[in-house]
Amino acid sequence: MKLYSLFLFYVAAQAALIECQNEWEIAFNNPKNDSISKYSKMIAFSGFDIDSFGNYGECISTPDLQYTIIRLTETPTKLITLCSPKICEIEDYYTILQSNSTVSQYKISEVIHSQKNKFHLLAPLVWISREFNGIYSDIPTILMIIFITSIIAITLYASVKDHQLTNKEKPSAFLKYLLCFSLLRNLKMLLRSRSRDKLGKKDPLELLNGLRVLANAWIILYHTIRYMWVGGVISNTKQFAGNVSPKTMIVVDALFAVDIFFWISGFLCAFLLLSELHKTNKLDWKMVYVHRVLRYLPLNIFMIWFIMSLWKYMGEGPLWSLGEYTFEGCKEVWWSHILFISNFYPNGWGNYCSGPSWSITVDMQFFIVTIPMIYIYTKNRKIGWLCLISYVLVSVISSGYITYALDMNAVNAAHGNHDKWSYYYYNKPYCRIAPYAIGTLTAFIVFSYRKNRENGTYYDRFSVSIAKAINNNLCRYTLATVGILLNALVLMGLYDTYRFPGENNEYPYWSKWQNIAYVALAKPLFGFALSCIFLPAFLGYFRFLTKFLSLDFWAPLERLTFSVYMVHYLIMFYYYRQQTEAYFISDKTINANFLSFMMISYIVAVPLATLIEMPFNSLEKTYFSKEPAQALNNKKTE
Repeated sequence: MKLYSLFLFYVAAQAALIECQNEWEIAFNNPKNDSISKYSKMIAFSGFDIDSFGNYGECISTPDLQYTIIRLTETPTKLITLCSPKICEIEDYYTILQSNSTVSQYKISEVIHSQKNKFHLLAPLVWISREFNGIYSDIPTILMIIFITSIIAITLYASVKDHQLTNKEKPSAFLKYLLCFSLLRNLKMLLRSRSRDKLGKKDPLELLNGLRVLANAWIILYHTIRYMWVGGVISNTKQFAGNVSPKTMIVVDALFAVDIFFWISGFLCAFLLLSELHKTNKLDWKMVYVHRVLRYLPLNIFMIWFIMSLWKYMGEGPLWSLGEYTFEGCKEVWWSHILFISNFYPNGWGNYCSGPSWSITVDMQFFIVTIPMIYIYTKNRKIGWLCLISYVLVSVISSGYITYALDMNAVNAAHGNHDKWSYYYYNKPYCRIAPYAIGTLTAFIVFSYRKNRENGTYYDRFSVSIAKAINNNLCRYTLATVGILLNALVLMGLYDTYRFPGENNEYPYWSKWQNIAYVALAKPLFGFALSCIFLPAFLGYFRFLTKFLSLDFWAPLERLTFSVYMVHYLIMFYYYRQQTEAYFISDKTINANFLSFMMISYIVAVPLATLIEMPFNSLEKTYFSKEPAQALNNKKTE
């Protein structure tokens, strides 16, 4: 009986294949003066040439026809498209296109053979407003809509209660928590400097506000091109890939912008903890972890939930289904982002289902392993320094070994290199921890020097001696010059090999040992260069730099940094995935897209920050605060 069922299934499949092939045979032999039949539309609405989208809208609106993508390469996306009969299944095309049928003999034959028969077929899912029938049974989406509606309602109610609250009125316990959602309070908070709030006064460390914003802009600039490359279709890929100059290296090297965030995070982690410990003489180390987790989770969970629910209903187009494929993995691995193990799960590779949240996971892992080192430092300064230096060495050794063992290229875009680079090196904490550790060591120096200036004590003699050496003009400017030169070396280091991509973009110019040396040393040298440049500013020098990066202009933009970072890539995918013709990439399109994405990201980040990020962070502070009423009752203050 089982064999008979299999036989019937095989016969049915073969019959469907023959019918699909016959449909295409009729279409190609259809009289040219017949312009209204289904078969003429199959030809007219197909894009047989490479990177041609055909006519997507007309195809999907024609009964009995479906829009099919033949995806030849993934990065960059290269494709041809067919307006095909609905009788045709994906498997039919694999058979037809590799046969000697009329279909494979047509214009697409040359393209298919040039790709050595390595192609992938997709029949796009059409998620459009007129086909919302499935949303009523989509539980995650319904819950997301209810959640968003509830948050908006709570925010409006809290804002009204906040407006009615007088200075003398003491809020009840319920009202204390409700006021965390007050739009009035959160918008006022948005305009204040986060650094000034934490330090209680104007401080040179406020320069980190401007540095964060500029680093975020650098990331958005890189992703403007990166997501056009992987999320859209570019008509002049060869011309663009071969157009390498020192100017384009600024974009290519924007991957180091994430290391700026790691360096800042390591610095603030150590400096704020040491400052709190010095002020109170005690610290609940368990609560340090709790605060950090609750700082990241609310917005991260919201974004993952949004991707798994509403996202697929928000656009349409030939490439929109590729977005569904891109984020489909979230349904299986979403929990790994909440547990901060998404860079290892599954299979030790990790996943990027929520875009930039990989860096949140890595930063949390840095935090987990650095807190014990800071505790050790408070007990024994020398051992604390050695522990953090050992982290830098781990980064150098692990990065070098992975490059050697996998024969990895320093250019992440090299042919056959992307998976190795992304899943074994780029998202692994032991390869990326060097800037974080160097930022932590920089905080040791700044904290110890400030304590020495305040009361003459030597909290850390070695750190104080470094800081006092910087008081010397020659040492200070030499250190800054070294930092600038190291930055130039790291950021321009790949220029030579980028100039010679090779026939198949394998970037063979560098030897294996040159690749190993660059990958192993680039991150530590970049982190050290940041310390060389900004350490004097933290100590009160380079006031022109401090003044510029500490302008009040940066404060609200810095408050929005996390929300902008988490949402900007979705805005880019929303734009690129809905294209209906190939882009011609140029400096003008890059600049226009970059400025547009920056502006839209900050606009979208305002409700994200004021409705999700800031209220839930305030809830956490209110719950754990010893004097929540005093902490919250700043309605009439600055």
